[in-house]
Amino acid sequence: MSEQHHSGDELDDYKEQDRFLPIANVARIMKKALPDNAKIAKEAKECVQECVSEFISFITSEASDRCQLEKRKTINGEDILWAMQSLGFENYGEALKIYLAKYRETMKIERQAATGSKDKEGEEDIKQDESALYQQQGASAGSQMGLLTILKKNRQKEKEIRLLMLGLDNAGKTTILKRINGEDIDTISPTLGFNIKTLEHNGFKMNIWDVGGQKSIRSYWRNYFEQTDGLVWVVDSADRLRLEDCKKELHELLLEERLSGASLLVFANKQDLPGALSDDQIREALALDDIATHHWAILACSAKTGTHLLKGMDWIVGDIGSRIYLLD
Repeated sequence: MSEQHHSGDELDDYKEQDRFLPIANVARIMKKALPDNAKIAKEAKECVQECVSEFISFITSEASDRCQLEKRKTINGEDILWAMQSLGFENYGEALKIYLAKYRETMKIERQAATGSKDKEGEEDIKQDESALYQQQGASAGSQMGLLTILKKNRQKEKEIRLLMLGLDNAGKTTILKRINGEDIDTISPTLGFNIKTLEHNGFKMNIWDVGGQKSIRSYWRNYFEQTDGLVWVVDSADRLRLEDCKKELHELLLEERLSGASLLVFANKQDLPGALSDDQIREALALDDIATHHWAILACSAKTGTHLLKGMDWIVGDIGSRIYLLD
């Protein structure tokens, strides 16, 4: 009986594949998207693999919550579709519906070809096979807690709040988020997509979504409205030329059905800059006194110095908590 010996590199590859077994073909997919002569660094591949793993856990956890509420044990394709839409990925809904229909039809044909059976029992087996795959991937991905995993909705067990931070580009949203989280703010790049932070504040778990404010991507804001408890609207108090645009965007948001009832905190940011308008001036410019559909507050603040940021978080957490969790 011969004994096999492995080099260090082979063992590393084995461990890597063992760790990412549910998504071992991610590197192959990445390669297909690149020119033939392109190469992928190992760290890039592992980074994407980790992201995919966390995303699987994120979606599966949301679908699992729905099953538990409905007292079902099996996650099916519709649960995954629901989770995607619930978490703000509704733009992918139609494509996923088409994929799911094609998948089931293909599996049905293959099963009929193998067994010759056309009864409904076969269709049920297909659904169970499909959901078992999702459960297997979710269990493997969930073994390691990461950025997306911690966003799992489980309000029955802990006090959790979802905040959506919006505003025009260059208002200072990301800087505020980093300052609140105690991160370095010396180098801030424009947010082209979104940032997510999970913070503990006054006994609550805050999931804060910071979404880019460039005009070209504002139409995508609606993808993040679902299950929002509080809206943080950030204003560049020194940008007088765009105050009318700022007002228009804010009041359009407040008409959105999925944001109805959400607490509104307006940060009059960049008070450290010369010529910055006061919170009373911003209040008037944005016509905040006309808002009768939402609880709201405005605070003059500075993301650079940190002035009044925590005071603002105290207000919005307290307002949401008094509505949702009936605080004493």
